[in-house]
Amino acid sequence: MKIAIISPWAVAATSVGGTERFIIDLAESLQQQGNTVDVYMFDGTPHLSHHISYLSIGLLGEGISVNEYTLRAQLGDFSLAKTYTALATAIESRIDMTEYDAIHCNTQLLLRAWQNKRRIFTIHTNPFEFKQAWGEASYETMLDIAKEEAPRVTFTAPSRYYADLFSDKIGTEVACIPHAIDPSRLASKKSKNALTAHYALDASKLHILLPSRLEPVQKQPWLLFNALQYISLSLCKKIEIISSGVDPQYQTFKNLYSQQANTRSINVHFVKFDDMSDAYAMADIVVLPSQSESFGYAALEALTLGIPTLLNNIPTFHEIAAGNETARFFKTDARDLAQLLETCLNKRCARINPNSEWMARYSVDSWVKEYEELFV
Repeated sequence: MKIAIISPWAVAATSVGGTERFIIDLAESLQQQGNTVDVYMFDGTPHLSHHISYLSIGLLGEGISVNEYTLRAQLGDFSLAKTYTALATAIESRIDMTEYDAIHCNTQLLLRAWQNKRRIFTIHTNPFEFKQAWGEASYETMLDIAKEEAPRVTFTAPSRYYADLFSDKIGTEVACIPHAIDPSRLASKKSKNALTAHYALDASKLHILLPSRLEPVQKQPWLLFNALQYISLSLCKKIEIISSGVDPQYQTFKNLYSQQANTRSINVHFVKFDDMSDAYAMADIVVLPSQSESFGYAALEALTLGIPTLLNNIPTFHEIAAGNETARFFKTDARDLAQLLETCLNKRCARINPNSEWMARYSVDSWVKEYEELFV
């Protein structure tokens, strides 16, 4: 089969975002199964990787980066059904789908596009995230359009919780296919000591990794920095924080979080990693304070490596973590996170390899077969 995958975000080998990572894994896995796969991005640098063409359509114009802010500013009001049609027309004019057997879309904004083609939509944007990006009225409009398109579309979601929710909202079955993980891509080629030296970290300290974006509403990094205020100063002296989610649109938050950490004499290292395996190799503890996730790739990655992982008490994190010994949950409360963090730091909680049953749940082989069946 010849398959087109549509990404709203730029995709590169260094991509760490969940949707981008999913697209790379899906494209490469489908290609290995003998399919021909091309990836079309709303923007980004065109490139060839593992015999897959990553093609940029320059949706917003040359040199304009596509993110949640620029999309909102330039695409208009998605509470209006005509905006979905206008976007579909614009996208269709930039991509010739004649030779493709199926199209895989990674944004609900394209529900009106390529209505005469075989389409699979993976829902990466849950209700909270959709409303945050586009507004309450836009979410309701999207559901109305999804109901209309349902007879011609196959929907999937990576979480059972959201698959059931959207099945109810759209009135059609949304298949649950949890994202998969290839553990080999999480293995750093460098030792922890070499990495801490390279990134100018203190090797004598414990390192807390905050791998999610510095976006304040959904990802809530501030929850960790608020929690530091409730940790004893003696423990504060033993830790450093590594934050990897320094996308350009979140640069303004760096100073705020640094100032909070400095009041407790804690160094924060903001690093845009080319390879997240390096970040995980240095991490003694991973903290994920998100108040909402459609899945949670960072949680899957950290737990695959057996790193003690502190997770906010949300449905998708519970789904991913079920059966994994290194997962620990806190309420959406700085004091509760601080207490859990102190316990882990005092005990110096060690890594524990996950059991085979848990790993099998996220097997790439079974995952790609489920997706391949949908394209037929």
